[in-house]
This record gives sequence, C-alpha cells and structure tokens, in this order.
Amino acid sequence: MKNFLIGLLMSAGLLLATQAQSAAVDFEDLHADGDLTALTSQYAGLNWGEDWYYGDTTVEGYGNAAHSGASYVTNGYGVDNLAVSSASGFNFAGAWFAAPNTNGAVASWINITAYDAANHVIGSTGNVSIGSSYQWIAANFSNVARLNITRDDGWFVMDDFTLASAVPEPGSVLMLLAGLAVLAVTARKRLAARLMLPLAAAGLLMATGGTAQAQSCGTGAGATVCLSAAGSSDNIKLTWTVSGTVTGVQIYRDTDSDANGRTRIAIPSATATTYTDTTPTLGVPYWYWVKFTTSSGSGNSGSATAVRVGVIRSLTSVQLSAQMSPGWNLGNSLEAIGGETAWGNPPANQTLFNAVKAAGFKTVRIPLSWTQYADANYNISASWMARVKEVVDAARSAGLYVIINVHWDGGWLQPTYAAQSAANARLAKFWTQIANTFKYYDDYLLFAGTNEVMVTDVYSAPTAENIAVQNGFNQVFVNTVRGTGSNNAQRHLVVQGYNTNIDYTYATNTVPSDSAANRLMMEVHFYDPYNFTLNTNSTIWQWGSIATDSTATETWANESYVDAQFQKMKTRFIDKGVAVILGEYAASLRTEYDSAGKYRQYWDQYITKSAYQRGLVPVYWDNGPTTNHQSGLFNRSTGAQAYPAVITAIVNAAK
Repeated sequence: MKNFLIGLLMSAGLLLATQAQSAAVDFEDLHADGDLTALTSQYAGLNWGEDWYYGDTTVEGYGNAAHSGASYVTNGYGVDNLAVSSASGFNFAGAWFAAPNTNGAVASWINITAYDAANHVIGSTGNVSIGSSYQWIAANFSNVARLNITRDDGWFVMDDFTLASAVPEPGSVLMLLAGLAVLAVTARKRLAARLMLPLAAAGLLMATGGTAQAQSCGTGAGATVCLSAAGSSDNIKLTWTVSGTVTGVQIYRDTDSDANGRTRIAIPSATATTYTDTTPTLGVPYWYWVKFTTSSGSGNSGSATAVRVGVIRSLTSVQLSAQMSPGWNLGNSLEAIGGETAWGNPPANQTLFNAVKAAGFKTVRIPLSWTQYADANYNISASWMARVKEVVDAARSAGLYVIINVHWDGGWLQPTYAAQSAANARLAKFWTQIANTFKYYDDYLLFAGTNEVMVTDVYSAPTAENIAVQNGFNQVFVNTVRGTGSNNAQRHLVVQGYNTNIDYTYATNTVPSDSAANRLMMEVHFYDPYNFTLNTNSTIWQWGSIATDSTATETWANESYVDAQFQKMKTRFIDKGVAVILGEYAASLRTEYDSAGKYRQYWDQYITKSAYQRGLVPVYWDNGPTTNHQSGLFNRSTGAQAYPAVITAIVNAAK
C-alpha cells in the first residue's frame, strides 16, 4: 500500500504538471464568413481592445492568415498598439504572428510589452521580425495585467495566443485530496498513511500557491532543461529547471533568436539553476540558452528572451523637474546641417559629458537633426540612430538627465494649414522611430517634440491658424510617443510654446491631452534683451542694476522684467502641474567692450537664479566656440572649462 500511495502521489504530480502547461486560444469558434469582423471586448476570459478583428482564410488576401485551423485575429484597419488585458492577471507564453498576403502595407516586426496592475513594465519581447510565414514570438511574462502589441507599419495577423497557467483546477485538487484520504484511511500500514498525507497535502498546496513563468525547454542526452528569463532595471535573471542528471552547464547569449553565432558568457556549477547577467545593454533584447552535458552527451534548453528595462519612477513632471537644474545644451553639434562637425564643433564624447556633470550641471539637452539622415520616406538611417544612441548613452553614463528633440531640421515644421498634413506625418514618422529606439530607457531620458516652431522669418504674434497647427504638432508628438508603449507610455515629454516665446506661450498654448497623468512639460527660451544677448553688432553691452552707462544698456528688460516673465510661466503652467523647461538662454561674450565678461556673467547668473527660484529648469545654450561673440563654456574635445567663473555662477544660482 505504501508503494501504491507513492505511485499515486507521483501520478498526482504529473497531473498537476500537465494542468500547468500552456493553453492556446486558437479562435476556431469564430466564423467571419468571408469578411473581417470586430472581436467582442470579452473573449476567452480576456479583455480585447476595440481594434481587434477576427477573420478566416476565406477573407481575400488572408489565405495565409491562420496558423492552426482556419481562424485568426488581426489589427483592424492596420492600426497600431493593440491591447489585451485582464483584471485578475494572466501568464502569457507567446503567440504566432505573420504578415498577411494583402495588397496593403504589412508589418515587418512585432513588439509585445507587458504591464502589471500598477502599470509598470514587466518586460518586452523587443522588435521581432515577421514575414508571410508564421513566426512564434516567445514572451514568458507572468502576472500580466495588460499586453500592448505594436508594429512598425500596416497589418499583421495573430493566432494561437498562448496562456501559461500554473494553477490546477480546484476540482481536480479536491478529487486528488479525497482519493488520497480514502486510500490512507483504508491502508493497513497506518503509519505510512500518516506520513504520506501531510506530504501529499503540502505538495498540492505548493502547486496551488502561486504562478510560474512559462519556460522554454530542450531535451538531449537523457535530460531536459527548461529556461526562463526576466529583465529588470539592472540585469536579466535566468532561471531553469532540470529533469535528469546533468554534469555541467554553460550559459550562452545572443541578440537574435538564431543559435548560430551565440556567445558563451558563463560556466556556472553543474547544480546551479539560476544565473544573473549584469552586462546587458539597456533596451536591447537578448536571447539565452543553457547548454548542458550529461554522462552520455550534451543538449540545449530552448531559447528564452528578455530585455533590461529602465525604471520609470512615480514622479510628476514638477517633481522630476526639481532634480534637473541647472542644464546645459550640446548646441551646434548633432543638429548641424551637413553633419555633426559641419558647424565647427568636434564629435561629442564621454570626456565632455563627464566634465559637464563634474562642473555641477544635472541635465544635457541634445538638439538633433533627422531629415538629412533619412530617406525619401523619412526612414532614419541605422547608422545615424546608432550615433544618437551612442551620444545619449554617453550622457547617461555621466549621470546626466538627457533631453532629445527634433530641432530646426531645415524648417519643415511650418505652422500653416498648407503644411500641416505633411508636417504631421513626418513628425509622427520620426517620433515613432526615435521612441521605439529608446522605449526601454528610464525616466532620466526625456523627449522634446519640436523646437522654436514659427512661420519662417515671421516674428510677430501668431495667428489663429498658427496657434491651431502648432498646438496640433504638440498633440501629434504626444500621441505618437505614447503609442509606442513600454516606458514611453509614462515617459516625461516636453512640448513647446509658439516660437518658445514666453508671451505667446502664455497667451496661446494649450497643454495636449495625454493618456499619462502629470507627465508633460512646457518649453520656452529666453534671450532678452536681444541687443545685449545675441546681436553682437550692437553697442548694448551692459545689463541690469550694475550697469553704469545708460547708452550701453536697454532698461526695458532688466531684473524686474525677467522675474515677471518667469512668474508668468509658473502661474500658467507649473502651478497647474505642468513643469517648465527654460530650454535655451545665453549672452554672447563681448570682449571688445567687457574684457572681464562682467555683464555677461551677471546676466547668466540672474537668469538662472530667477528661473530656478520660480520652478523652471534653466538649460544654458552653449554653442561650442569659446571665442569672442560666442557662448561656449567648455572645450568640446577635452571638457576643460573655458570660463570657470561663469560656470560656477550658473551652477550656484540653481541651488
């Protein structure tokens, strides 16, 4: 009887293990009758977003659209960012995806991002290529509240949406307990029964007491190893189970799912069942394998994939902005028309960013050009995106907050009805690519949609048309970034006032609607009075209360004016929960009048202090050169401080 009970317990374990395996939603109970049909919001125990449609292989152009059987689901009207959710949470193993043989645009990659009940990113598959033949996209996410499925363009089809459940049916558990109890009562060897019942109950409670992440298994040489991977902000953790006896294990990694070309990264002990990879690059999808040996040969686990995802903290834009002052611009560099060095500055480097951080700056704004690096359809070249990423990573490595934007870029963002449609499309195309590249970065990276939008050479107050179109650019930017999902669903975004003019912004700019609460900032710039700050041909070279020559100063823009301008931004935006970035300000060096730079330093200091005291984030405009009539503060090659007194004045004014 004792042996029989042991056998029954083993059978019970096998039954529970069977119930813990994956179950695919195959959509075969849906019949489209030759046309795509909207999927009901409640289906198969899950909540499906409004843009899910189902079909079968009789739909024209969708003959290849089913993976198993004849039915499938698709993104209705080719829309992006579809959701699947559940109030109680679910474990998601993965699904099969393909591009249909339709005449319209079709997707070339799919990205699945998972969120928990607190709307925090659990993990992401990264961008996985798909084609006309079905591709399995493994996810292995546990306790999912919502999935967001995004693609690059056009239509895709999905089938066999696979859930992984580690919780056995309650009825089965009760039947097993009852059966064991009856057998135990009738057993002659009561001691054995008394010993076995607690073990059986404990095993069953363990089986019902939690969920397990779906694993990717491989069998060989008499053993089976099942691997799972989970990314966090600092690392990717691998966990595996072993059936059989292994004599050694090795960990391999690659940046695609093809095992050819993979690299061995660790040789843990033969008894190990976990490994933490601390070397992944943030935001890059990695695939892992466990290669194992036994007394009779070797084998491999299935591949498991994960992404190291940065943390988005629970900070409002105003709270975040309080940590960002003062800031510094990498001006006239990556936005230069003709190339990064076309305007006379050397390539940005790690030494420079380290020096900026060491000087006391906390934020770097990186103006960027995109059109000159894109094809006729505005697809950004991979080499340019890689360079931008390299510079962003260098700034982040230095410990700086980073703001990236679409800068002047040739002036195509004209706020007119005639230009609106084409500009909106280009803006959305660029920000889709930029946002997808950086979607896993933490909240030390901010996106700023545009720069100084105005009708070319028209500096007068904007018309109703100008206002409507420019506010529309801000909305397109916000909608596009949010639609890429992952950390971008909660990233802090910077929108701009009209021509970044404080008076125009105060009077005309509205804050875009946003699916994320309290994650927007407004940007303005300040160069008043122009004849002192930028017009190096003028004879106005003194400023403020320290001026001694009335003919060398313009009193209309003295200290009280500065305070009043920044107070407008505080009242209009900051006090209402929208942070404000003073994205540019600087006074040019005028050594022909002021060899010591006394008035420039005082202006820089006062602007910084007044802005900071009212809650704005002052970001100094450094255009690179440190010669006369310029605003550079650092040697761009070495990071050496060209004007330590000015740097100290700015940094101390933001304390």
